[in-house]
Amino acid sequence: MERIMSQPSSSTEFQIAKTPIEYEEILDKPLSEYSIHRLSQLSNKQGGSNLKRQFEARVGGTIRSNLGTNNGSDNVLENHANFIVSKMEQDEALMQNSPDADELRRTALRDMPQCLTVKRSVKDKLSLSVQQKSKRRSLGCWKLLKYRISIQFTKFKISIKDLAYSLELWYVPLKKIEGNFGTGVASFFKFFRWLFLLNVLTALISTCFIVIPKVIFSSNQEPSGNWSFTDLITGQGFLTNSSLYYGFFTNEIIGSILPYSMPHAYFFTMLFIYVVSFVIIGFSAARSYKRSFIETEGGLKNAFANKIFCGWDFNIATKDAAELKSKAIFSELKELIWDFAKTKRKKSCYERFLVVSVRIFANILILSLTACTGAALWYFLENVSVDGDMRVLLAPIFINSIMTLMPMLLSFVVKYEDYKDPKTALYMTLSRTFLLGTINIAVLVTYWLKNDNKSACWETLLGQEFYRMIIFDFIIAILCTALLQIILFFIFKYCTKTAFLEFDIAWNTMQIIYNQTLFWVGLVFSPLLPVVIVIKLFITWYIRYSVVLFLCKPSTKSWRAAQTSTWFLFMIFISLLCIGVLIGYIISYIQTSESCGPFNDYEHIYEIITIGVLQLRTNSTVWAVVLFVTKPGVIALIAIFLCAAIYYARAKANSQKEIVKQCRNMLTWSAKDKEYLNSLAFQVTKGQWQYQLQDKTFNPHLFDPSLTNHFDYRTGDLDRVDYENGSGMRFRASTSDFQDLNKDNSGY
Repeated sequence: MERIMSQPSSSTEFQIAKTPIEYEEILDKPLSEYSIHRLSQLSNKQGGSNLKRQFEARVGGTIRSNLGTNNGSDNVLENHANFIVSKMEQDEALMQNSPDADELRRTALRDMPQCLTVKRSVKDKLSLSVQQKSKRRSLGCWKLLKYRISIQFTKFKISIKDLAYSLELWYVPLKKIEGNFGTGVASFFKFFRWLFLLNVLTALISTCFIVIPKVIFSSNQEPSGNWSFTDLITGQGFLTNSSLYYGFFTNEIIGSILPYSMPHAYFFTMLFIYVVSFVIIGFSAARSYKRSFIETEGGLKNAFANKIFCGWDFNIATKDAAELKSKAIFSELKELIWDFAKTKRKKSCYERFLVVSVRIFANILILSLTACTGAALWYFLENVSVDGDMRVLLAPIFINSIMTLMPMLLSFVVKYEDYKDPKTALYMTLSRTFLLGTINIAVLVTYWLKNDNKSACWETLLGQEFYRMIIFDFIIAILCTALLQIILFFIFKYCTKTAFLEFDIAWNTMQIIYNQTLFWVGLVFSPLLPVVIVIKLFITWYIRYSVVLFLCKPSTKSWRAAQTSTWFLFMIFISLLCIGVLIGYIISYIQTSESCGPFNDYEHIYEIITIGVLQLRTNSTVWAVVLFVTKPGVIALIAIFLCAAIYYARAKANSQKEIVKQCRNMLTWSAKDKEYLNSLAFQVTKGQWQYQLQDKTFNPHLFDPSLTNHFDYRTGDLDRVDYENGSGMRFRASTSDFQDLNKDNSGY
């Protein structure tokens, strides 16, 4: 019997091999492997009639010669579906009337290599069969209730996801930005939206568990005196004794029916907010890192094909949405082309020396300017001599002016450091601006804790300071900057040919990270500060969106921003980590005010846990253990152990990375070997082996005239051999004698 093999070319003809097999090998394959039309085209000599008859027996019908007849095609597909159903009905696990079995049936249908018509028919027949069997065998009440609850809960989750998708905040503006300016600018606005939603959650928690219970049940009512616009700017006046600040809250237990302890509510609500924020940001950063770095470590595979053939959203129903999606795909294709087309030109020694020298000088200059900024801020806070409201406004104006102007200088300097990749320049600017903001906030907090912690209510004063910082950050960095950009736009429009500006991602990102850092520091001393932040971010969004859409132009260098959002999340995570250390120092070592606040009964804030909740006294054993564990030496030992664990994990990850690299190389070589052997087999089936041996044109490494007197190349096997200077093939004859085709007859 002759074996039927298809050529690897585009031809639909079949070739005859001389290796006998059974027809069942073909019949066991799906119907799509060997089409009925191709089988009907085979001659009787090739076994086409026999195969056709066996296909008819398999599907339970007759294959008509006229395949254009609908009834014949429908009968074939229907019989084929009946055959599949009969096989699946033999599996008891698939035929159960349960959600798990239903999921198994859907998975089996999805993975089945059949056309959609067959799949639909199989699904309908299986559903009918399951219903008939379930009528014969009724389920118990408890099991039926459990299945119904599971199904309804699954439908509820799907409905919630659909509702959340339909109510996605700022969906249309984000699509406009992504379509017109690419993923780089869109990543900033997505990060902005994510931070806004996190602050909305924080505002809800703080308001519901701290502010509302105090306002409703406390006898200490909100001030109702006269107020002025200046009070909204300075945070003083009628706002001083309001629920905006720490001093408004007392250590009383409110509520007569259900007692509500304000000190415990204040402490645990703040702790919950910081812990939840830390967990959310940490998991988001880890997930983004995995998606952007780990999963794409081997490089983007089939990036252009995936974007062209799988990038369209078929849920689009309007012309405007289709145009935006088309622009977004166009921008992403430009970014991909930029990534693939950029080449690294090898620089000369002089060019490398010049670039390294410029970068070293730039880093020294920026570090010096940052240190001088911190020193100037400390000197300014120590020696300011202005009285009245202007005194409390000078520090916010000075600090926010620095945080507005210095990042522009940093963005200007990085242009001369010759970073070819725009992402590298962005990361350098972000890191330097982050260092600048950290130093300014550290100097401000250190000054207040050093000089004003003896005041009547220093917590309220510190809360007012951060309130003013946030307000003036909005005035200077948002309003004034937007006004300046509008002026520059019209100047460029009437004086130059290029009217549009370029959106600075680094400066805008660090502005909202700096704003978020101010919020996290001031949250402990101002429970209503999250509401202020939410209002500020909401207004800022529309200002930034309008500036980008009407005043800015797309970047001249396209670049993919898949890893940029990961960098944003890591920076905000590090910021929160530093703030956590600062808050821990404040609640552990700074004495509380005796005249205000919910913790005035305790010397330090942490004592509400050790004394108020755990009832730990200074002479107890548990307290001694706590003091021992919190000693600097023990903490340093734990830190060393954690560093060693991190080093071990990193070393293990690097070793696994090398193993993965070797496995990939092995798979690549295996695929190449398989392709080569398949080409040899193809040459054999075409009968060209002997002719190419005679012409000496088929792979000279496999031909040696001196061996023709001893071996017949038509019988035997080929082995691949690796040498120091390359690789070759070795012929193994049927007599088990070996001859190396790359060497003489004397050895391997």
